[in-house]
Amino acid sequence: MTEAELKSAYEAQKPLLAAWGSTVKEEVLSRLEKAPGLTKPLAEFLKIPVEPRVKATDSFLAKALRRGKDYERPLDQITDKVGVRFVVLLLSELKLIEDVIEGCEQKRRVILRPSALSAPTILTTNRFIILRIPRNLWSVAA
Repeated sequence: MTEAELKSAYEAQKPLLAAWGSTVKEEVLSRLEKAPGLTKPLAEFLKIPVEPRVKATDSFLAKALRRGKDYERPLDQITDKVGVRFVVLLLSELKLIEDVIEGCEQKRRVILRPSALSAPTILTTNRFIILRIPRNLWSVAA
């Protein structure tokens, strides 16, 4: 597949990816609201608004073609085409979100990446949870 063909194919997927991101966001928020461990209103629990973000086309192409990964089917193999970020203050709150997502049947894996910000006393912990996109999502677009 040429770069132009890959770009066109990815651009065609982006509305569906955005819809999938919105579905994940709404499902997780709905489950969080009902979670027994939630001790404060959701608006206080989450520190920034939750919005899905589809990977920019240029970023997708760079990952697919220019980073030496040798993807045979980048549209199928690249798993971070859409993301939803849930920002909380405490590790126990992060655990609650993890527990809610654990109930999703599409869950595939969890990746833990601790990272330090500019000040050595500030640490963040990220958990990247990859959810499988339902197979019928692509057939809806056809």
